[in-house]
Amino acid sequence: MIRERQAIKSSNTLSEWISTGLLALSHRMLFEPSTLALFGEVDPLSIQYDFDLFDSKIHYLTALLPLWVYSVFFRRVLQVRSRLNNSWLKKRHPLRESDFVRDRATFILDHPESFSDVQYGGNQTAMLWGSLRNSIPAVFWCLLYILRDAKAVESIRQEINQYLPAFSLDDDDDSAVVEQWTLDQLASCINLDSAVNETLRLIATPMVMRKCKEKTDLSLKDGRILHLEPNDAIALFPAVVHGDPDIFPNPDKFIFDRFVQKSADSVPSFLPFGN
Repeated sequence: MIRERQAIKSSNTLSEWISTGLLALSHRMLFEPSTLALFGEVDPLSIQYDFDLFDSKIHYLTALLPLWVYSVFFRRVLQVRSRLNNSWLKKRHPLRESDFVRDRATFILDHPESFSDVQYGGNQTAMLWGSLRNSIPAVFWCLLYILRDAKAVESIRQEINQYLPAFSLDDDDDSAVVEQWTLDQLASCINLDSAVNETLRLIATPMVMRKCKEKTDLSLKDGRILHLEPNDAIALFPAVVHGDPDIFPNPDKFIFDRFVQKSADSVPSFLPFGN
């Protein structure tokens, strides 16, 4: 993200210190550098307004309402979606785009008989939205819970100072050697990792969708039996288990080191992303 920081600084978008809400801060921290890291040398600020409006109305677009409803009541969000999709057509392969985005875009562009410009733009917009829609709220909730717990703040600060090399985002010396944070170094920050997982346990609401393949009787804890037929749709809601006191004592309390002694992967009932 160092290169992205330099790009932001050179774009003259920085200003004096300002006060803002925690959610707005999370948005500011992620939107521009994350977009630059994924899509390369694009202009995130030129699409930020359209993205925010698109994000606030996307649940209507996925509701599959009659077309006339969209044309009458949601004309503005349709225009915003169109502008977002068209913005990707100006430069199909920006400099320094990530391998992931480049490979997806290349596949689509190499098959014009199967994908139109609208579909290419829609894919890029979907990638942008998917990369930010959950990440920004996740950062907000992590910061909120950690900052309200003085012990968590101190423990996490100590291990960050111990394991992650410090550098300044205000350093204009491009020749300065900045040691990259490695996965091993991040893995050493067990309190930080635990606090993030504990936040996800409290706020994540994944839903696991499955389809029954054969006739099955599912016995519930209260004695009821669900009779499932082939092709029946099944929705599992792990958040219910995340609040089970038999599995997670004091389930409504943020305990930042809950996952320190045992990793999140070793707890079968912990499914913040579904499975």
